[in-house]
Amino acid sequence: MISEGAATESQTPPVGGFFSTLFLVPKKDGGQRPVINLKELNSFINAPHFMMKGIYTLKSLLQMGDWLVKLDLKDAYLSIPISKEHRKYLSFEFMDRFYQFNCHPFGLASAPWVFTKTLKPIASLIRELGIRLVLYIDDILLMAETKKKARDQASGLVYMLQCLGFTVNIKKTVLVHPNSENSWVSW
Repeated sequence: MISEGAATESQTPPVGGFFSTLFLVPKKDGGQRPVINLKELNSFINAPHFMMKGIYTLKSLLQMGDWLVKLDLKDAYLSIPISKEHRKYLSFEFMDRFYQFNCHPFGLASAPWVFTKTLKPIASLIRELGIRLVLYIDDILLMAETKKKARDQASGLVYMLQCLGFTVNIKKTVLVHPNSENSWVSW
């Protein structure tokens, strides 16, 4: 997290800010995922309620015989910066050292809304280019009539997202034909 720029070490606990604890949980791949306990901070956040339209949009866009490409944005929330004056509210301790998040951590009550609001104009631009897609937080489902078109559009979309500062998790990117035996879309 530190080497990726998601958090910065500070010399002392925050003054006039908020302090949370961080712990590690095992991941399926054997690594460890840092989890910050933001329960107390979240009780002070009035996170806007919003509806995720992913599955409803999918029903209106999906056509018989479409090829699908599922893209996953890696560490999606971490790509959204936090202003310097608000970082003191996202302070935490780990192994007797103090840190502040420079970006939206997972578990922050407002993070899904902020991330969705950030991606909405990007999705609108992509749709104006004739690409059919559905967003659901950090998952993107692209639909195209042919395998080649699906691959080409996915390649262009990955490039565009990378230019905008997002990282696509290539290991989780999947190309699927809905009529095949391997067909699945997990949302």
